Amino acid sequence: MPMINEDGTSSVALAAKLFRGLADPTRLGILLALQAGERRVVDLVAEQGGSQAKAALSVAASALTFGVIVNRMGLMLAIAVRGAIAA
Repeated sequence: MPMINEDGTSSVALAAKLFRGLADPTRLGILLALQAGERRVVDLVAEQGGSQAKAALSVAASALTFGVIVNRMGLMLAIAVRGAIAA
């Protein structure tokens, strides 16, 4: 039987959400790149490959799942990760 947290969520469900998030290669690459510090989406695309749209979707999903911080810099977005991610 899954353990239920004080807020009514299942710890098993939260762990599954975390692992689903890490299963996406683009999202995982972005999270690992962000460990070195804040990056712009355009820089993440240049480093990780792929499209800017895919990177933006991965960042949006990461913001919800992993606490990624998005800062607007004019027309650019600067992305950082809150805390450390174990590699």
